[in-house]
Amino acid sequence: MSNSAAGITSLPFAPGNYPFALTEADPAKSLSGDQWAWRFLRLSPAYRYDHALWTAQPAWLEKRCNQSLTTLKSALSLEDWQTMLDADARYFSLDGQPLCHAVEWPHIQPATLGQLLPSLPGREAEIVVRELDSARLYGVGHWFTPALLDLPQLPRADGVRSWFYALLEPLWESPEHALLPNPDSWVVLPEGRVNVGMEPDIGVRFRNDSMTHYELQNVRAKDGSAMTEMVKVVRPAARSGFDFQTELALLVCLDSNVSAQMKVAASLLQSARAELQPGSINAPGPAAYEPIIVTGLHPRAERFSKLHTDLRDLTASAPQGRRNWCLVIFDVRFDIKSQVESALNSLKERQLALSKAGLLVHPVRHRAGTKSEKLFWLKAALCCLEAQLALSARYPNESFGRKNLTEAILSPSHQLHAVVRGTNLAAAEPTQTELDADTVRDAVDTGKALALGQFAYLIGATAEELLPAAEAAPQPTTATAKPAKARRFINGKEVQSAPKKPRITSSK
Repeated sequence: MSNSAAGITSLPFAPGNYPFALTEADPAKSLSGDQWAWRFLRLSPAYRYDHALWTAQPAWLEKRCNQSLTTLKSALSLEDWQTMLDADARYFSLDGQPLCHAVEWPHIQPATLGQLLPSLPGREAEIVVRELDSARLYGVGHWFTPALLDLPQLPRADGVRSWFYALLEPLWESPEHALLPNPDSWVVLPEGRVNVGMEPDIGVRFRNDSMTHYELQNVRAKDGSAMTEMVKVVRPAARSGFDFQTELALLVCLDSNVSAQMKVAASLLQSARAELQPGSINAPGPAAYEPIIVTGLHPRAERFSKLHTDLRDLTASAPQGRRNWCLVIFDVRFDIKSQVESALNSLKERQLALSKAGLLVHPVRHRAGTKSEKLFWLKAALCCLEAQLALSARYPNESFGRKNLTEAILSPSHQLHAVVRGTNLAAAEPTQTELDADTVRDAVDTGKALALGQFAYLIGATAEELLPAAEAAPQPTTATAKPAKARRFINGKEVQSAPKKPRITSSK
């Protein structure tokens, strides 16, 4: 954020009395979901504070990661234990959350472990040293400095590429133990490698060999008598939870962008199908099959040992609120596209229901607004939040709440109007109704929510998917033949559709 012709925000306000409208050459039109996500995340007090902790991390942090205070106190000398007590409290966590005072936007009040420990009597065994993993804590693959306006551009590729790949990476399990030979795409940074996606051919490979087992079998002794002994046998390395060898189970997070996750899942399923059914990758599968979907808490999910373990690990510490998961079972014998579309519709319905019930940490925000409304919600949220932060930093003795910030943005007579909007000034004084409205305050609140975790819904979205309907480029339409009536399969077995009820008409 700098003071320029665009004002003090990273995106220029629109000139005139509709500052949050999209102009003809508005740079906001070209921002992808990942770019919007970073612009909000970089404003998060938690991310900024943790980035500073990571930059200044003490030598003992990595060595003592995940160790409890009880363990440390018994193992360390008095001098080293005092070093722990003098360290920043956010180097430690309790119940998966960092120890600290409540966030008072835009700051987090510093505190040492020794200052907070007296308020947590008897909890030393539960307080552990935090693992400062940016991907796990915030979804971004590296601790980028918040001073960066945009993240480094990734190499162009046919496959998925994202600095937020941790929020898109498919978590999956198959009936047989499988391998992924070098599917990941890595970017090398001075501090190490970052996984930013996977190759177009994900490379699912199922083991041709099997595991060796022993079982008690009846055998005939040399003298002709019957006896039992342990005999080496070869069995497929099958996992529980599956009914068919062509099934694949995936975890999908409802606290993130479901559509983006399913795009990656579709590539995974195509790769698995190419391995299990060579030659069928470009051919449509048999008639429709409905994927099986259960919540992560459903008893059936426990039968999938790998995914159940993954789920337990993921939900143990979810600072971005990634606590609502579904397990989806696909069958690669059937058409992949129709399965993905069916699962996507069902998952979105579940996500929306959880949002309406207030069970998601952040409510789902779908594409909103049209060109005629003169307000693009993402632009309004970012500009208002950046303006408030910049003004508060520049004029620390002045308050920039709803009234003052609204006037600074909308009213050309306000002393800071040109500072905020640069050369894109308002054309006339706003009406009293416009000044009394909560437009700016609501935009700031939305921006804060996005910065504190709601940005996860933006990851993987294209610029066109985020634009208001009137701004998105129209998609060409082509005439298609009427599709054949699909047969319905549940758990791999065909289910006959109920016959239609006869239509009742009245006779005159």
